[in-house]
Amino acid sequence: MTSLQQAIKKGQAVNRAKIYERIGRIKQKNFRVAHYYQIEFKPYSFEYSIQTADNICPSLIKSINTLNCQVKQDKISYLQLRKKLAQLEKKYQKDYEKLSINLQEPEFSFAPLDEIQASKKEKDGEYILKTNRDDLSDENIWNMYMMLTRVEDAFRYLKSILKIRPNYHQLEERVDGHIFIRILAYNILHAVEYTLRQQDIHYSWPRIKRVLSTHTYSSIIMPTVSGKVIHLRIPGKPEVAHQEIYNFLRK
Repeated sequence: MTSLQQAIKKGQAVNRAKIYERIGRIKQKNFRVAHYYQIEFKPYSFEYSIQTADNICPSLIKSINTLNCQVKQDKISYLQLRKKLAQLEKKYQKDYEKLSINLQEPEFSFAPLDEIQASKKEKDGEYILKTNRDDLSDENIWNMYMMLTRVEDAFRYLKSILKIRPNYHQLEERVDGHIFIRILAYNILHAVEYTLRQQDIHYSWPRIKRVLSTHTYSSIIMPTVSGKVIHLRIPGKPEVAHQEIYNFLRK
């Protein structure tokens, strides 16, 4: 994504359809983590209008129209267009002032969804909490409120990221099994987040899952001469980001 961002900025990637294709290929290649990212691309825009057509040079109008056609056909980059307009302004200084030109550079950004949500939370306003409990301190009230938000987030993560959505079972034992899995998942989620918070590491569950999703196992199946099949599950070597979280959880 960084390479594509630089290509767009330098004018090496101009065709909008091909840029969207590159974004799609990147998502397909990194399908394990692609859905954790928000990608936004806005092509550059070029608009112009003639304030007055009195005694304006026809060559200038022709050049502007030609540039406009090149923009619509994705045959010119933003940097090239800006350079061409600067040359026309220098060549037809008086007539160029009769044009109203609106040129906006392309925008390409990408960031993890959990970091975007965290940045939005930092911009939230002040909190006013009311309670009829006179025996609680300000710190206790705030901790209880934050506990409630963490529980709400946990249930949202269970339904969205962990895909443990409501299932309409017909048998009682299946209902019990589904409830047990939900309780087990919640306890694991809470234990991981609590362990990290004790070390002042306030990672959200989506961030933890996004980072660790690239650390995978390899399955090896080896048939033997006797007919027995040996199955091996070998974990991959953890990267620095993986090892950092593992080290925090061991403490």
